[in-house]
Amino acid sequence: MNVAEAKSELKRLLSRLRPAELTQLLGWMKNSDELEDELLGDNGRVLLQSIAEDLRANVAPDAMLACETAAYSKMQRRSRPTVHVDGFLYDDEQVDSLCERGLMSRNYCLSCGSHRTAPLDFISHSFSVTELRFLFQHVLPDLSGRTLVDVGSRLGAVLYGVRGQHTHTHTCCRVFVTVEDIRTTVLLPNKWSCTDLQEDFPGTRADAQTFGLNALL
Repeated sequence: MNVAEAKSELKRLLSRLRPAELTQLLGWMKNSDELEDELLGDNGRVLLQSIAEDLRANVAPDAMLACETAAYSKMQRRSRPTVHVDGFLYDDEQVDSLCERGLMSRNYCLSCGSHRTAPLDFISHSFSVTELRFLFQHVLPDLSGRTLVDVGSRLGAVLYGVRGQHTHTHTCCRVFVTVEDIRTTVLLPNKWSCTDLQEDFPGTRADAQTFGLNALL
Protein backbone atom coordinates (compact mmCIF):
# COMPACT_ATOMS: atom_id res chain seq x y z
CA MET A 1 0.00 0.00 0.00
CA ASN A 2 1.37 3.43 -0.98
CA VAL A 3 0.73 6.78 0.72
CA ALA A 4 -2.20 7.74 -1.53
CA GLU A 5 -3.91 4.40 -0.92
CA ALA A 6 -3.29 4.68 2.82
CA LYS A 7 -4.85 8.16 2.92
CA SER A 8 -7.91 6.92 1.04
CA GLU A 9 -8.28 3.92 3.35
CA LEU A 10 -7.90 6.12 6.44
CA LYS A 11 -10.54 8.59 5.21
CA ARG A 12 -12.91 5.72 4.47
CA LEU A 13 -12.43 4.33 7.98
CA LEU A 14 -12.86 7.72 9.68
CA SER A 15 -16.04 8.43 7.74
CA ARG A 16 -17.72 5.53 9.53
CA LEU A 17 -17.31 7.09 13.00
CA ARG A 18 -19.88 9.17 14.83
CA PRO A 19 -18.89 12.90 14.97
CA ALA A 20 -18.11 12.87 18.70
CA GLU A 21 -15.93 9.77 18.38
CA LEU A 22 -14.24 11.18 15.28
CA THR A 23 -13.16 14.26 17.24
CA GLN A 24 -11.86 12.04 20.04
CA LEU A 25 -9.94 9.79 17.65
CA LEU A 26 -8.38 12.70 15.75
CA GLY A 27 -7.25 14.19 19.06
CA TRP A 28 -5.66 10.89 20.02
CA MET A 29 -3.89 10.60 16.65
CA LYS A 30 -2.56 14.14 16.99
CA ASN A 31 -1.35 14.03 20.60
CA SER A 32 -0.69 10.41 21.52
CA ASP A 33 2.80 8.88 21.41
CA GLU A 34 1.39 5.38 20.91
CA LEU A 35 1.40 5.48 17.11
CA GLU A 36 4.96 6.80 16.95
CA ASP A 37 6.23 4.32 19.54
CA GLU A 38 4.60 1.31 17.89
CA LEU A 39 5.01 2.15 14.19
CA LEU A 40 8.14 4.29 13.97
CA GLY A 41 9.80 2.27 16.69
CA ASP A 42 9.48 -0.82 14.53
CA ASN A 43 10.82 1.15 11.55
CA GLY A 44 13.95 1.94 13.54
CA ARG A 45 14.51 -1.74 14.26
CA VAL A 46 13.96 -2.65 10.60
CA LEU A 47 16.50 0.01 9.59
CA LEU A 48 19.15 -1.39 11.95
CA GLN A 49 18.48 -4.95 10.78
CA SER A 50 18.78 -3.85 7.13
CA ILE A 51 22.14 -2.17 7.83
CA ALA A 52 23.37 -5.30 9.62
CA GLU A 53 22.30 -7.46 6.67
CA ASP A 54 24.28 -5.32 4.23
CA LEU A 55 27.34 -5.31 6.49
CA ARG A 56 27.31 -9.11 6.81
CA ALA A 57 27.88 -9.27 3.06
CA ASN A 58 31.00 -7.09 3.38
CA VAL A 59 32.87 -8.71 6.29
CA ALA A 60 34.07 -12.17 7.26
CA PRO A 61 31.82 -14.27 9.54
CA ASP A 62 33.81 -13.25 12.64
CA ALA A 63 33.62 -9.56 11.57
CA MET A 64 37.15 -8.96 12.84
CA LEU A 65 39.25 -6.52 10.84
CA ALA A 66 42.99 -6.75 10.22
CA CYS A 67 43.51 -3.42 11.98
CA GLU A 68 42.00 -4.69 15.26
CA THR A 69 45.26 -6.05 16.63
CA ALA A 70 44.49 -5.08 20.24
CA ALA A 71 41.20 -7.01 20.19
CA TYR A 72 42.93 -10.06 18.68
CA SER A 73 45.58 -9.91 21.39
CA LYS A 74 43.00 -9.76 24.20
CA MET A 75 41.13 -12.76 22.79
CA GLN A 76 44.32 -14.80 22.56
CA ARG A 77 45.08 -14.12 26.23
CA ARG A 78 41.75 -15.52 27.43
CA SER A 79 41.96 -18.75 29.42
CA ARG A 80 39.36 -20.53 27.25
CA PRO A 81 39.11 -20.73 23.44
CA THR A 82 37.01 -17.77 22.34
CA VAL A 83 35.50 -16.73 19.01
CA HIS A 84 34.25 -13.29 18.09
CA VAL A 85 30.63 -13.05 16.95
CA ASP A 86 29.56 -9.48 16.30
CA GLY A 87 26.39 -8.82 18.29
CA PHE A 88 25.18 -6.16 15.88
CA LEU A 89 25.45 -8.45 12.87
CA TYR A 90 24.29 -11.76 14.37
CA ASP A 91 21.58 -12.51 16.91
CA ASP A 92 21.19 -15.91 18.59
CA GLU A 93 18.89 -17.27 15.87
CA GLN A 94 21.37 -16.31 13.15
CA VAL A 95 24.21 -17.95 15.08
CA ASP A 96 22.12 -21.13 15.39
CA SER A 97 21.51 -21.03 11.63
CA LEU A 98 25.25 -20.68 10.90
CA CYS A 99 26.00 -23.62 13.20
CA GLU A 100 23.37 -25.78 11.49
CA ARG A 101 24.94 -24.97 8.10
CA GLY A 102 28.40 -25.87 9.38
CA LEU A 103 29.71 -22.30 9.02
CA MET A 104 30.19 -21.84 12.76
CA SER A 105 30.44 -24.04 15.84
CA ARG A 106 29.54 -23.49 19.48
CA ASN A 107 31.99 -26.18 20.64
CA TYR A 108 35.67 -27.06 20.41
CA CYS A 109 37.40 -30.44 20.67
CA LEU A 110 39.09 -31.13 24.03
CA SER A 111 41.16 -33.92 22.51
CA CYS A 112 41.70 -33.72 18.77
CA GLY A 113 39.90 -36.48 16.94
CA SER A 114 37.74 -37.53 19.88
CA HIS A 115 34.10 -36.93 20.74
CA ARG A 116 35.05 -34.98 23.88
CA THR A 117 33.88 -31.42 23.26
CA ALA A 118 33.20 -28.32 25.33
CA PRO A 119 31.30 -25.10 24.62
CA LEU A 120 33.21 -22.24 23.06
CA ASP A 121 33.07 -18.81 24.67
CA PHE A 122 31.48 -16.20 22.41
CA ILE A 123 32.42 -12.53 22.68
CA SER A 124 31.14 -9.46 20.83
CA HIS A 125 32.72 -6.04 20.51
CA SER A 126 29.50 -4.44 19.28
CA PHE A 127 26.05 -3.71 20.71
CA SER A 128 23.27 -5.90 19.36
CA VAL A 129 20.19 -4.37 17.70
CA THR A 130 18.14 -5.13 20.83
CA GLU A 131 20.76 -3.52 23.09
CA LEU A 132 20.91 -0.41 20.89
CA ARG A 133 17.13 -0.05 20.93
CA PHE A 134 17.09 -0.37 24.73
CA LEU A 135 19.92 2.16 25.19
CA PHE A 136 18.41 4.83 22.98
CA GLN A 137 14.82 4.37 24.12
CA HIS A 138 15.19 3.65 27.85
CA VAL A 139 18.68 4.54 29.13
CA LEU A 140 20.03 7.63 27.38
CA PRO A 141 18.40 11.04 27.89
CA ASP A 142 17.05 13.16 25.04
CA LEU A 143 20.05 13.66 22.76
CA SER A 144 18.66 16.69 20.92
CA GLY A 145 21.49 19.16 20.40
CA ARG A 146 23.98 16.99 22.29
CA THR A 147 27.27 15.37 21.30
CA LEU A 148 27.75 11.61 21.59
CA VAL A 149 31.31 10.24 21.74
CA ASP A 150 31.54 6.74 20.22
CA VAL A 151 34.77 5.21 21.56
CA GLY A 152 35.78 2.05 19.71
CA SER A 153 33.16 2.44 16.99
CA ARG A 154 34.29 -0.61 14.99
CA LEU A 155 31.58 -1.25 12.39
CA GLY A 156 29.60 1.81 13.54
CA ALA A 157 26.71 0.15 15.42
CA VAL A 158 26.19 3.21 17.65
CA LEU A 159 26.11 5.48 14.60
CA TYR A 160 23.42 3.30 13.07
CA GLY A 161 21.59 3.35 16.39
CA VAL A 162 21.46 7.14 16.22
CA ARG A 163 20.28 6.90 12.61
CA GLY A 164 17.53 4.49 13.68
CA GLN A 165 16.56 6.85 16.48
CA HIS A 166 16.18 9.67 13.96
CA THR A 167 13.35 7.74 12.34
CA HIS A 168 11.75 7.26 15.74
CA THR A 169 11.97 10.62 17.54
CA HIS A 170 13.69 12.93 15.05
CA THR A 171 16.52 13.29 17.58
CA CYS A 172 19.35 15.48 16.34
CA CYS A 173 22.81 14.97 17.80
CA ARG A 174 26.42 14.82 16.65
CA VAL A 175 28.49 11.66 16.99
CA PHE A 176 32.25 11.93 17.39
CA VAL A 177 34.13 8.91 16.00
CA THR A 178 37.88 8.56 16.57
CA VAL A 179 40.29 8.55 13.65
CA GLU A 180 41.23 4.97 14.62
CA ASP A 181 37.68 3.86 13.83
CA ILE A 182 36.97 5.91 10.70
CA ARG A 183 38.57 3.28 8.46
CA THR A 184 35.93 0.69 9.41
CA THR A 185 33.02 2.88 8.32
CA VAL A 186 34.02 2.57 4.65
CA LEU A 187 32.48 -0.91 4.71
CA LEU A 188 29.03 0.64 4.92
CA PRO A 189 27.17 0.96 1.61
CA ASN A 190 26.52 4.58 0.56
CA LYS A 191 22.77 4.22 1.06
CA TRP A 192 23.35 3.95 4.83
CA SER A 193 25.80 6.86 4.98
CA CYS A 194 25.92 8.62 8.36
CA THR A 195 28.19 11.49 7.32
CA ASP A 196 25.50 14.00 8.30
CA LEU A 197 25.74 12.74 11.90
CA GLN A 198 29.40 11.76 12.11
CA GLU A 199 32.27 14.06 13.03
CA ASP A 200 35.90 12.98 13.16
CA PHE A 201 37.48 13.12 16.61
CA PRO A 202 41.11 14.25 16.11
CA GLY A 203 42.66 11.92 18.65
CA THR A 204 42.98 8.38 19.95
CA ARG A 205 40.37 6.31 21.74
CA ALA A 206 42.04 7.19 25.05
CA ASP A 207 41.74 10.89 24.20
CA ALA A 208 38.06 10.38 23.34
CA GLN A 209 37.42 8.65 26.67
CA THR A 210 38.98 11.59 28.54
CA PHE A 211 36.98 14.03 26.43
CA GLY A 212 33.75 12.17 27.23
CA LEU A 213 34.45 12.02 30.97
CA ASN A 214 35.29 15.73 31.13
CA ALA A 215 32.07 16.55 29.27
CA LEU A 216 30.10 14.90 32.08
CA LEU A 217 31.70 17.04 34.81
